[in-house]
Amino acid sequence: MFGASVSKCKSHMRISIFLSCYYHFPGVRNPCSFTALPGFKRSSLFSCVKSIPLGVFWIWPWFQSFGCSITSHQLVCTQASSSSSIHDEVLDQILSEKKNSSESTVKICEAHVDRLCSGGHLRTAARLVQSLRDKEIPLSLRTYNRLLEAAVEQGDFDILSQSFKCQLLSSNSVPPKSFRIIANAFEKKYDDALLLKFVKEVSELALSRIVTIMNQMIYGFGDCRQVDKALLLFEHMKAFKCEPDLVTYNTILLLLGRCGRIDDMLDQFASMKKFLTRCASKVLNPI
Repeated sequence: MFGASVSKCKSHMRISIFLSCYYHFPGVRNPCSFTALPGFKRSSLFSCVKSIPLGVFWIWPWFQSFGCSITSHQLVCTQASSSSSIHDEVLDQILSEKKNSSESTVKICEAHVDRLCSGGHLRTAARLVQSLRDKEIPLSLRTYNRLLEAAVEQGDFDILSQSFKCQLLSSNSVPPKSFRIIANAFEKKYDDALLLKFVKEVSELALSRIVTIMNQMIYGFGDCRQVDKALLLFEHMKAFKCEPDLVTYNTILLLLGRCGRIDDMLDQFASMKKFLTRCASKVLNPI
């Protein structure tokens, strides 16, 4: 059985909670503070999310505070509302600075996105980038890469995928650094199945330049010393409705040569010769 007493603090939305924990042993009472996480562990309390406003356990259905019950659903709504408020405020600031500042719009947006990412507001930053894109406000490649890096740091694959696709649709060219960031993300956290799913979705967005994108992706993984993943993408190119070109084969030969895989390199060289023969045949005998 747990008892909770709540007292209001002077600062906005801060509450000090003191929990009294009662063990199953008769007559033993052991109080502990909400912020004393080791104390919770010793008391067999768990699932404590320190960052949740008001400091409430998700496993509690509710708790009583001055006659008002506060549910975890309400807390999630509060966080979502706060994120929306931050987004609206920053967007208004950007639009205002765009009109009144001598600094370029690109630099203004870059600074705001960087501050949001540094402050841990990743999803707000991603939503802001989408809003700016919808308003046809230009964004730098550096802004997109900052968002990608923050997504990797926080292990948020949804934001990583969303941001890369947004960058792909917003620019005719994607810098090599973006592909290296993607490669580093998959090296640390994600498996091959998710990689293939991600690349398939990317290929569907950029059909007109998919060969170029695939070549850059393959080189990006190879440049980060993930040759096996680069070869995996190469082997699945046809599944993405994408035929390898001469750049693709040269990239694969380069990556295999770098890591001393001579036999694999010779096999791919033989495949490249067959590819060149087919290309020559098409030129000489057009349909």
